[in-house]
Amino acid sequence: MARIKLPSYIKEGHGRMEDAVIVTRDGYSYMKTYRRYDRGSSPKQMEVRQAFSSVVADWKYLKGIIRESWDIMAEGRRGTGYSTFIGENISRRRAGEPLMLCPGNGEELAMNLTAVPDAAPGGIVCMFLSAEPGCHVTFFTRQEAEPGKKGIITRHDAGADPCSPFTIKGLEPGAKYNVWAVVTDSVYEEAVTVSASVSAVSTAG
Repeated sequence: MARIKLPSYIKEGHGRMEDAVIVTRDGYSYMKTYRRYDRGSSPKQMEVRQAFSSVVADWKYLKGIIRESWDIMAEGRRGTGYSTFIGENISRRRAGEPLMLCPGNGEELAMNLTAVPDAAPGGIVCMFLSAEPGCHVTFFTRQEAEPGKKGIITRHDAGADPCSPFTIKGLEPGAKYNVWAVVTDSVYEEAVTVSASVSAVSTAG
């Protein structure tokens, strides 16, 4: 690492200049060769990075009470709701499993969720046990893809006291989907409590 002398009107230097880095320590400035950090490119490292990137993309589709539920789960931990969501779900994404979409905050689960293709194109029929009276049920879907591929999580509101079965429509016919259900105390945008998510997998009719 070479020591350099700066002009009198420049008190200190730092940063990168072409293929060199200037650093000032204890009043002296030094120049050293810039070396690019190699994050690695083994198949396993690439797989982890791709899974991480896709789970980060999933987070942006989660709003309202689900994000609040992750924030509550993160309380007392070193991190945020966002980092807790990422940490809980990277291994699931790498394994090709449905994510834990919501950890829950006070409501009972949507029990016995199953999903099958609808007879009509682009539909999935969801069966479940009824929630407590007055509660709302909301479904989410994400088209299944390779573990590192980004997708869109879409919300489907079933309303208060929905009857089973409930049909999700407007999906890509023949495509395979992860399906989640959560129970809330009120309409989704106004909900204060939410259940942990339950999941199923089905092909759209």
